[in-house]
Amino acid sequence: IAPFHSQLPVRISFGDGVVAELCDVLAGRGGTALVVVEAPVAGHPDVVAALAAAEAAGVGLERVVKDAGEPTFQLADELAGRVRAAAHGTVVGIGGGSALDVAKAARIVADQGGVGRDFADGRLVPTPPTIGLVLCPTTSGTGSEVSGASVLTDTDADVKIGFGHPNMRAQHALVDPVLTHGLPPAPTAHSGVDAMAQAIGACTV
Repeated sequence: IAPFHSQLPVRISFGDGVVAELCDVLAGRGGTALVVVEAPVAGHPDVVAALAAAEAAGVGLERVVKDAGEPTFQLADELAGRVRAAAHGTVVGIGGGSALDVAKAARIVADQGGVGRDFADGRLVPTPPTIGLVLCPTTSGTGSEVSGASVLTDTDADVKIGFGHPNMRAQHALVDPVLTHGLPPAPTAHSGVDAMAQAIGACTV
């Protein structure tokens, strides 16, 4: 697939090496950022280089490495607290759907108050946010980088809840195929099946 850019409704950059655009995106937004990166890709050379370039350009970054496992409301609320405490202007999610979903939820909670369950249960409805969101997927199955949905686990109730709104979408999605190159065979296969299932669902549901 040839590299391309798309502007609506999420600004999408696609192509080998586009994660390097993270520096310009963050510098253009100004302020500081909270970066949520999944452990398996935290040391990926292109991710490390992109974050280093942003810091060299004067962008202050607070990094949080997300361990393996399902994203939770507890983590989203914790991350939202970090964003508010540091007055970060942007949240960055780097990883699979797990990291991207929790970054989406953390951004909207940090921006508009309450807790994640308030949005999942409909007590709060997202309005256009002022805190930015930049998503960099490292798997190819979920499409989370362009959706306004998040799926989180409530560990107290032992339930997984999906919720969403157009105002939860990211402002930027940097879709770099190179970031998938180190993915083990099993997750690569699972991502492919996931993408196919969602495509079939879009045509039949």
